[in-house]
Amino acid sequence: MKITYKEIKEGQKHDIEVRLIVNMIYRKFSTPFTFAFIRMGFSPEAVSILSYLPLLAGFYLLSLGTYVAMIAGFLFFMLFKILDCCDGEVSRISNPDTMQGKMNMEGAYFDSVGHLIYPVCLGVGLGIGLFRFYNNQIYLVLGALLSILFALEYGLSQFAKFYLRRGVLNRNIKIGMTDKKLQQELGKRMNKNMNLAKKNIFLRLFSIYPVQGLVYVGEFIYPIAIILILIEMYANDYLKNIVLLQGIGLLMLYIWLLAFAKTIWIINFIYRMKKEKYISALLKNLQNKRT
Repeated sequence: MKITYKEIKEGQKHDIEVRLIVNMIYRKFSTPFTFAFIRMGFSPEAVSILSYLPLLAGFYLLSLGTYVAMIAGFLFFMLFKILDCCDGEVSRISNPDTMQGKMNMEGAYFDSVGHLIYPVCLGVGLGIGLFRFYNNQIYLVLGALLSILFALEYGLSQFAKFYLRRGVLNRNIKIGMTDKKLQQELGKRMNKNMNLAKKNIFLRLFSIYPVQGLVYVGEFIYPIAIILILIEMYANDYLKNIVLLQGIGLLMLYIWLLAFAKTIWIINFIYRMKKEKYISALLKNLQNKRT
């Protein structure tokens, strides 16, 4: 397919203007990759499958348990986030009907599989690496816990969307909107229409529920982790008497903070889903609008 680099860049403007975190950061780096994939004739499914490789490489490097290897590992996870933007861009360019909801479902399927592999590679790889670095078995447990928490976080939100779609089909509801807009409506209800951009800087960074602050979201976890590792590397002599006590470092403190925040978010999400019945309430609202 003949398409210029400039045309791809122009096509990303809408995504960036939406101001989702992944669009504001990684979408800006995905253009060269998308251009290369289009020129080489890659399908969206192929790009999604290719994105599994950075996850496996990141897992291996994190598990080595050295500063340099862990930095490289987190960079590979950042590459996964970039490629995660590319498959959708390739799909929209190769199949313009994607914008009307007529997407290649196999591409979306393989993309979802990647998001299931991601928490295992990140949590287990990090747990093994920190165990080797700090020589403390508690980090193996923490790594496994982190994998479970990330998987739960993804599963809770994705299955909510899945059962919303299933409810629409089973009740034969004519919704009059695209699946994307339907998901956005569910998201607004679950997030209580909270917009962090309108909150103070503390909430933007550290809010836990219903919307997680920037410190806890995947797009920022990797650069934050890299910065903390670099601080440990070059300020070790100053920190060893303050932070690096009994196998605890800056990165480790951040991982504990992540685990705590994810746990609180998951508990609150489950409680609110049970109490508010967001899916059933939205389905009932859709039915009432059609009658």
